[in-house]
Amino acid sequence: MSLSRNLESSSQFLESPLNHSSDFSPVLLQAGQGDPFAMLFPVAAIMLIFYLLIIRPQNKKQKEHEAMKKSIIKGDKVVTEGGLHGEVVGDTEEILTLEIANIKGERVRVKIDRNRILRRTESAERPPDEIGAGE
Repeated sequence: MSLSRNLESSSQFLESPLNHSSDFSPVLLQAGQGDPFAMLFPVAAIMLIFYLLIIRPQNKKQKEHEAMKKSIIKGDKVVTEGGLHGEVVGDTEEILTLEIANIKGERVRVKIDRNRILRRTESAERPPDEIGAGE
């Protein structure tokens, strides 16, 4: 008998919120209706965070790298994207000539696109007028 009583009370418990759903309907309706502009704020905040933490620093780093590539002159020691280490012995607007080895008096030189320079390891001595013009 107690089992049937428990089943009856649990079924009444489950049915009771359904019978009194009119009491909760204003709360449910209010929760479902939101201001569409309220959703724009979190999305805009996330986009701002992405811009400040990811996009802006990457753009700044890229501009610095471009400026470094443009400022390479004869005598600079550089590393290419392929991993070659060499000294710049000739430069034009687009092509750099690197001396990568000196074997038994024979110089090994390669031509490389200026855009394929990864970093500068050593700077050549620059005349004082060039140092002031770059700043």
